[in-house]
Amino acid sequence: LGYGGKSSQLNIINSRLGQLIDDHGELYDNASPALAEIRRTKARKAAEVDAQVNSTLARAKREGWAPSDAEVTIRDGRPVIPLLTTHRRKIRGLIQDESATRQTAFVEPSEVVELGNDLRELEFDERHEVQRILLAFSDKLRPMLPQLEEAYRFLARIDFLRAKARVAVELNASVPILHAEP
Repeated sequence: LGYGGKSSQLNIINSRLGQLIDDHGELYDNASPALAEIRRTKARKAAEVDAQVNSTLARAKREGWAPSDAEVTIRDGRPVIPLLTTHRRKIRGLIQDESATRQTAFVEPSEVVELGNDLRELEFDERHEVQRILLAFSDKLRPMLPQLEEAYRFLARIDFLRAKARVAVELNASVPILHAEP
């Protein structure tokens, strides 16, 4: 983005963009202190959910309420434990689903429900913070729209010329010699 009349402003914006967004288009955790805290808390809550649901699954396997090869699965974005239908009431929680054969019930343990709700709230908070950061960055970019459009047109032209050159190399092409007569 260093091309154009206000290259120092574009360089500053390009630098800020590099601080905000990674190579995959995701915001870095440290894009704002609030985002960093939300993501730290979210990771902690997710670890609590995993620990709690795995502990409950281990108990269910020991007691014979779940098949020995049972694993935690996700139903409607919630972690659930597959229990044999005859034992579905042995663990307090919400029955989120059941298998097609109706031999397995997928139960979200009650200890995990509240943690899952907290996690959902953090996901909403994260989404709002990301939107706030991107809106603030867009507000800084808006006055530079003419320079950004100029840079975009320049890059599009360079990309077009590069593509033509690559095709010419691949085809082993040469520039035709034109004459003014038939």
